[in-house]
Amino acid sequence: MLPSTTVYSNDYNACLQAEDGTQDAIIQCQQAETKSQDARLNSAYKALIEKLPGEKQHQLRDTQRLWIKYRDAKCDFVPVYRGDQPDNSKAVADCLLQMTAERAQALELLLQVLP
Repeated sequence: MLPSTTVYSNDYNACLQAEDGTQDAIIQCQQAETKSQDARLNSAYKALIEKLPGEKQHQLRDTQRLWIKYRDAKCDFVPVYRGDQPDNSKAVADCLLQMTAERAQALELLLQVLP
């Protein structure tokens, strides 16, 4: 089970504190952190693929592909259910960052519990 809080990098927190608080500046910080979290996710994914036997590797690949489709669909829909404008890129960036960080964390935890 995942801890209740998602942990972001110190660079992300510093970026948010250094920026002027405009939506564009915040989105730039979010996008940079999403890239970092995506690298973390990919690292854990590759380590899991190497650790799993053949059939489980296929299951993980299929699961990851479905997760990507789900993440993209959910984040495209986020502005709608938040009541934001349909093109609200901050809401989309929030969603992508949070979901990517959570998935990276989940894969890292799975990697820790596998023999």
